[in-house]
Amino acid sequence: MHDVYLSICELNYDFIIITETWLNNSISDNECFDNRYVIYRQDRENGNDDTRGGGVLIACKNIYCCKRVNSKSDVFEIIILKCGLINGPVYICSFYIPPNASVGKYTEMFEFIVCNCPVGEKIICGMDSSV
Repeated sequence: MHDVYLSICELNYDFIIITETWLNNSISDNECFDNRYVIYRQDRENGNDDTRGGGVLIACKNIYCCKRVNSKSDVFEIIILKCGLINGPVYICSFYIPPNASVGKYTEMFEFIVCNCPVGEKIICGMDSSV
């Protein structure tokens, strides 16, 4: 984690989307990011070895006004933020779809995004899927 933290400290990105974070509640936000960022994450709930890995994260520079618009999903690893920018709001999504997911899971995921992001708004998605 220390190498990741040092790499991020050298960067000056406004938004960072990460999938397959492998984070859990034993790793704090400040171990990965410095105080320039507000961190939104959904870690995978670890119950057994089959559930390790996964997790999604969006880091936003603290100069932006962002809020999470979706509640935590028990079905998907997803975060949707609404961020106020000069030219209007932008919705930023980070999601993970595991290997061998059915086409129906993809459909459910995109319907979930559409339900949480108004039609006509700008949407940026970062995802990891094995299609």
